[in-house]
Amino acid sequence: VRQLLIGLPNQALGLTLCSFISALGVDIIAQVEAKDFGAESKVSVDDLCKKAVEHNIQIGKYSQLVMNRATVLASSYDTAWKKHDLVRRLETSISSCKTSLQRVQLHIAMFQVGMVQI
Repeated sequence: VRQLLIGLPNQALGLTLCSFISALGVDIIAQVEAKDFGAESKVSVDDLCKKAVEHNIQIGKYSQLVMNRATVLASSYDTAWKKHDLVRRLETSISSCKTSLQRVQLHIAMFQVGMVQI
């Protein structure tokens, strides 16, 4: 079963993104067909998103003010996520250091007991 699920989340995400981009007015089929067949024939999701945003700004659906606010929100989210990830990695590192410290303290105690017996 696990082998059948490989790639399914990526495919579902791609399908969802394409549906949203299509709903924003970008003809995805035309974009894909415009590319030549070959190794470089893949259409970038980033390019499709940019075309969707540009299209909606041109038709007046979104104003530049709204896009600026969205950019600020995305940047703030990215900064907050990076800080959260840093905290998580530091907590993991602290936990690892505490484990190492306990091991070293145990070795020191065993060494001291061994020295007392000599």
